[in-house]
Amino acid sequence: MADLSYQDTAVPTPQETEFIISDENSRRITSLRFFLILFVVLLHNYDAILDFLQPDAPGGLLNPTFFDVLKKAPLLFLSVSLGSCAVPLFFTFTSYFQNAKHYSYCTLLKKKFYSLVVPYTLWFVLVMLVQILPRLFLNIFFPSHTSDPSYIPFISKWDFFDWIKAFTGYNFRSGEPFLDSPYIVPFWFMRDLIILTLLAPVLRFLTEKFPFLFLGVLCANLVFFQRNYYILLDSSLFFYTVGLYLARYRNKIDIFAAVDKIKWIEIMPIVIVSWYVYLVAQRPPAARALSALSAGVVFLKASKYLISKEKIYKFLEFTSKYTFFVYAIHKPILMRLVNKAFHIVIRSKCLPALYLQYIVVGFGTFASGLLIAIAVKKICPKLFGLLNGGR
Repeated sequence: MADLSYQDTAVPTPQETEFIISDENSRRITSLRFFLILFVVLLHNYDAILDFLQPDAPGGLLNPTFFDVLKKAPLLFLSVSLGSCAVPLFFTFTSYFQNAKHYSYCTLLKKKFYSLVVPYTLWFVLVMLVQILPRLFLNIFFPSHTSDPSYIPFISKWDFFDWIKAFTGYNFRSGEPFLDSPYIVPFWFMRDLIILTLLAPVLRFLTEKFPFLFLGVLCANLVFFQRNYYILLDSSLFFYTVGLYLARYRNKIDIFAAVDKIKWIEIMPIVIVSWYVYLVAQRPPAARALSALSAGVVFLKASKYLISKEKIYKFLEFTSKYTFFVYAIHKPILMRLVNKAFHIVIRSKCLPALYLQYIVVGFGTFASGLLIAIAVKKICPKLFGLLNGGR
């Protein structure tokens, strides 16, 4: 029977210090963190592309035409196509390093508690305080400016289940979907990663005992059905498992060497066609999966050029220390503030204004988050360490 535990490498043997990743591939992964977080921020800048992201919402496009796509093609390509692979790549990278290092299960849980659970909880508390304290201040000192000074807006009517949903994204109310995003929407990634870490021994067992069957089932679901796993998104489990397989066969498979052999003229048509089909054909799961996978190839290939110039790489390496902080702070508060500031100046909703909003708010949020992260680390490094998960 396959071993369900992880090897304890506190005193590594020569066999246990086997190759994990080459220096070049490590640099390539580091170089991608800046751009992957940037694309996550751009994806969450909904104003310009909301009609495509939520076709059933008021003003949404149920059956977009070629001209509808063409009008916003650059924005949609950046967010819906290239942006779709950012979180999947993070799942894959995290799983790879987690499983390639053969931590004992207790060591793994301890490490992930400090790198995931602690920042997850602290950021939730911080965001709630930032939301509540200004409202509380107005209610106490300027009651005439509030419609009802007896309660704090937006959380005053929350019950226990509302708080659970806000923290975890799990909805325990009957008649509503159980799996949702937490109040800090991007943290669904961390929530799923925490669950996957807890399930790591089981997933390791399945990949060792039933390697082809297990991966085949996950692939079939991702491509044909797109069914979530009650407490996990389908894409979370799939891309985490991909990282586990890459770790297991790391001496035989070099994913960067493999994608380097793919020519740009071969991959770009796949990226563009899958992206377009996904937008105009009622979101078929196969198009969604192919779009994310092909966009991931684009990023992996591009990393070779990002490390070719030492000055560019040094900048990307420096900023990579702050990317998690930017990821955590950008939504819901920071992007909302930047967006409000933009709309004070630009009130029009014409197409050029949407393009300008996409650029200014997206890049402005990213740059602001990066500057705040650098400032927090300089002023209070211990707080930064806790909020950044020790990264």
